[in-house]
Amino acid sequence: YEESLALRRELGDKLGIATSLAGLGRVAVSVGRVEQGTRVLAAVARLLGDIGAVPAAEDRLSYERAVDFAAEHMGEEEFERAWQQGPATSVEQAVECALQGSEPIIGLEPSPNGT
Repeated sequence: YEESLALRRELGDKLGIATSLAGLGRVAVSVGRVEQGTRVLAAVARLLGDIGAVPAAEDRLSYERAVDFAAEHMGEEEFERAWQQGPATSVEQAVECALQGSEPIIGLEPSPNGT
C-alpha cells in the first residue's frame, strides 16, 4: 500500500490515493493501531465524498468491516472522537497519519468473528 500510495501521489490520482489510504487504514486497524486506522478510514470517506467516487464493492466491504471492528473495539465515544478527526485533516495529513509507526500493538484481542 505504501508503494502504491507513493506512485498514486506522483500521478495525482485521487481515487488511487483514497484506495491506498483505505488499505493502510485497514492494516492499521488489523494490527492494533485502531485509533490511527479509524482516523485514516474517516479521512478516506471524506476524500471519496469530495471527489464523488464510490469504491469497488469488494473494497467497500473490507473497508466497512474495518470500520465496524474499530467501532466495536474502541467503544462509541472514543470511536466518534477518532472518526471526527479524520475529515478535519488534509490529504497530506491523512497520508502522514497512515504512514506513522510500523510496529503493531501486541495483545489486541481478536473480534469474536475472527478478524
